[in-house]
Amino acid sequence: MRICRFYECLLHGKTGNQSAFLLEPRHCHFLNSLAVIVFGFAMHVAVFFHSKTGNTEKVALAIKAFFESKKALVELYRLEPAKDFSPKELEKLGRVDLKKVPFAMSNYDLVFVGSPVWGMQPTPVAISFLKTIEKTGQKKFVLFLTCHGLAGSGTKKMSSILAVKGAVVLDSFTIKSLFPLGEKHLKKTAELCEKIYSKIVVP
Repeated sequence: MRICRFYECLLHGKTGNQSAFLLEPRHCHFLNSLAVIVFGFAMHVAVFFHSKTGNTEKVALAIKAFFESKKALVELYRLEPAKDFSPKELEKLGRVDLKKVPFAMSNYDLVFVGSPVWGMQPTPVAISFLKTIEKTGQKKFVLFLTCHGLAGSGTKKMSSILAVKGAVVLDSFTIKSLFPLGEKHLKKTAELCEKIYSKIVVP
């Protein structure tokens, strides 16, 4: 079951989030798309992320907040392995089975995919998700990473996977910090989102 944003809007207005009806995913996809039209949302955005310490989740939430301020309908998806692994165990795996996340990639105008950096690479969870995506037909993607030190070639690896799918990687960015992310990092995320937004919206 998924929360239907269309009914959220009916109950609480465009930014309401106190409650909503739970519907089958196929119904949510249709009604969420309808909400884009009925409530005048500028675009439909998805944010997929894997987060272990909470830093990548903070960036994902900042992205969501920014695009909602631009009247976009934003859906947030947490990526998790189907089985519990420690970070060390996950690092040794090239590919992992993920908990099922019901979505229809064709619904979105813009898709963000985010991951922490482990060993100068995106996590196996994020990589596994990208590999499960079917041909996208020039779908626009933005990639983001969080890390304590060097990001390595993380976004390049993610981009190469998406290129095979026919996707367009519009942009990518990395948020670095030795400590839990604070307001200045979230402000930087918003500034980066503003630049990305300017690339896809005609004045």
